[in-house]
Amino acid sequence: MSLWLFTPTGEAARSTSLLYHAFGIRHCHHKATQFVNGAVRFRVEVDRAKVRCPICDGQSITRRGVITRQGVVTRVIRSQPVARRRTEIQVQVKVQVQRVWCNDCCKTRQCKLLFARDHMQHTTAFARYVIDLAFITMTQNVARHSGVA
Repeated sequence: MSLWLFTPTGEAARSTSLLYHAFGIRHCHHKATQFVNGAVRFRVEVDRAKVRCPICDGQSITRRGVITRQGVVTRVIRSQPVARRRTEIQVQVKVQVQRVWCNDCCKTRQCKLLFARDHMQHTTAFARYVIDLAFITMTQNVARHSGVA
């Protein structure tokens, strides 16, 4: 099942555009949408042309590992929820993070995701959402509402 966003002219936009405009997920291609335990999970793939060295930002890289072996780590990252009447639907982004060898700085590291910081389990858009909520209500209510307690 795929989600579609309709433009004002009535044309259907791709789900990749929805991910960018609604959730701030850049330089990724939408691969699939799943509904898991009341949450929407988008499976995305990082655009290979945008992969760079996370240390020196060099383009001269070699991919290490393949999907079936060590070298590609799958991360499930939380994004801001989508409102639906009185309840909200949780949104998750599942992405495979490639390890790369940089020919310039001679280091092997995981690629950086532009929409989530290293070792964080949420997107930067989700962090902004929680901070915005903190300005209008108590911290305990924000934690209960966002499910990060």
